[in-house]
Amino acid sequence: MKSSPMKSWIVSPLVALGLLLGIATAYSQSPAPGKTAADSQSGPADKKAGDSKAGPADKTAGVSQTGPADQAKSGAACTLQMKVDGVIGPGTLDYLDRAYDEAKAQNCESLLLLINTPGGNLQSTRLIVERILNSPIPVLCLVYPSGAHAGSAGAIIMQACHVNGAVETTNMGAATPIDGGGADIGKDLRQKVLNDTISWVEGLAELRGRNKKFARDIVETAKVVTAKEALSIGAIDFVGEEVATFVKFAAGRTTKIANNKEPKKVATGQIKAFEPDFRYRLLELITHPQIAYLLFMISIGLLYFEITHPGMILPGVAGTLGLVLSLISFHLLDVRWGGLALLVLGLIFLIAEAFVPSFGALGVGGIIAFV
Repeated sequence: MKSSPMKSWIVSPLVALGLLLGIATAYSQSPAPGKTAADSQSGPADKKAGDSKAGPADKTAGVSQTGPADQAKSGAACTLQMKVDGVIGPGTLDYLDRAYDEAKAQNCESLLLLINTPGGNLQSTRLIVERILNSPIPVLCLVYPSGAHAGSAGAIIMQACHVNGAVETTNMGAATPIDGGGADIGKDLRQKVLNDTISWVEGLAELRGRNKKFARDIVETAKVVTAKEALSIGAIDFVGEEVATFVKFAAGRTTKIANNKEPKKVATGQIKAFEPDFRYRLLELITHPQIAYLLFMISIGLLYFEITHPGMILPGVAGTLGLVLSLISFHLLDVRWGGLALLVLGLIFLIAEAFVPSFGALGVGGIIAFV
């Protein structure tokens, strides 16, 4: 049984409307508040620990899992712990933003990042660094566990942290920019990106009172060093074996917090883990550079097929949803604005399902968009 031409052409405008809503939302987002690294004024340098090394590991009560906000104990100091592993991208940025919300709900006075990453998206790295520089609480970064590394973007993030360190048998560095597919960038563009990144990372090292030459070398020559070597040259503040030892080491150190003129002391407390959830894992998957480009190309192909074959419906629905996810992956759409765009699309699809014979394609697409 064929659908009438009039009904067949109802879907294409709906798909186009949803697509326009998604793209328009990308331009409606406001820039992240606060100043970037280049705008920040360097205050008094943080205390260096190049002449001291952490002692034996201390025994603690362990790491507790965070629950609802009402679990926060009034007056009880805490440090919220999150893991930065895998490829750094929009999912990592969203995870960090939610960790800040959780830290505020739990009344935690510091945030601990356990880093183990090969690197990732440069734009995501810049936004993460911006969050750290403008953080209302100290951000402590530790390359963990043994055998882990802070490669590329991870090494840059380490330079931005208020207090940083690594456990033994870890390494960091190799932050030379490359394109999303892993290949070298064209000569002229490479020089521009390289110079921009070098000056940026040197500024971070200067702000935190760390080794500027190391900051330059990890970008310019892809230098990689071990944890002990990084400590000896003043690139990090701590080398030890336990997370608890690092947190104890960080407590009481003075550092510049956001735009405060006077340095403040780092406060730590019971470690509460903010574990990665399904939302983070899904974003990590779809925003992986290789998957993001593949998803974008497939989505464009599906939308083209829908436009040239009006009435198919399923390709248009799948292509529109995929395109919104691609915009999130390319940082053209913030994760939260992307979620709003998907909700709008879901509502459009569910309403259209009541009027257009789509054999359930619009209804299923709407449900998926809401999920």
